[in-house]
Amino acid sequence: NLPVYSDSAKQHKIAYTIKEDPVEGYTGSYDAAVDVGKITNTIDTGSLEVSKTVTAADGLTAPDAAFTFTIALDKKIEGVFSGVTFVDGVATIDLRDGESKTIAGLPAGAGYTVTEGAVAGFTAEATGNTGTIGKDATATAAFTNTYAVTPATAQIYAAKSLVVPPELAGPAADNVKGAFTFKLTAVDGAPLPEGGTTVTNTDGAATPVAFGEISYTKPGTYRYKVTESGSLPGVTNDPIAEKS
Repeated sequence: NLPVYSDSAKQHKIAYTIKEDPVEGYTGSYDAAVDVGKITNTIDTGSLEVSKTVTAADGLTAPDAAFTFTIALDKKIEGVFSGVTFVDGVATIDLRDGESKTIAGLPAGAGYTVTEGAVAGFTAEATGNTGTIGKDATATAAFTNTYAVTPATAQIYAAKSLVVPPELAGPAADNVKGAFTFKLTAVDGAPLPEGGTTVTNTDGAATPVAFGEISYTKPGTYRYKVTESGSLPGVTNDPIAEKS
């Protein structure tokens, strides 16, 4: 019921302007042809993309693994966005190597944090895992996981066992010590001990003698051969001089 003219002669129409104070996070629109005086406010939105890349240390092949990500917004939204369900502003997604997920329709201005659950054997690096959703823009949280193994060590032992019949005295202990040499040989490139690959027996009572410590940096099955040499008067050696 506002007046149309400013004078009684109706020669001058009154122009009215409706102005709305801006509210952060909303964009206003007005179409007089549709509904005079009606301003429609639309929530400003943006998108978040989470991506996953998997690499492996030299000589290794990373196993196929699923990685779980938790996305937390500082605005407590509820509902399904691009197929992802948010409850109290928090959602989870799973990604494998080479996969990504873009979640659209998130409120612009919302702060986000993306965290990744630990997976054994993988170390993670992330860029853009925290930030702010921009209006009509896509924020990117990129995660790269490198597969590696924890180095391990092991030792291989050799021992000499002399079987002496009860009615015989057997060789003197001083003669037995050091009479036999054991040599460790790698099969198919297995790593070898740094401290050397030969040891000698300490006695004939099967006391173990250790080769040096062997370091392993890759998963696998490793095979070795142990070869014996040496002799004692009156002693018949094992007919199988090589053990594996």
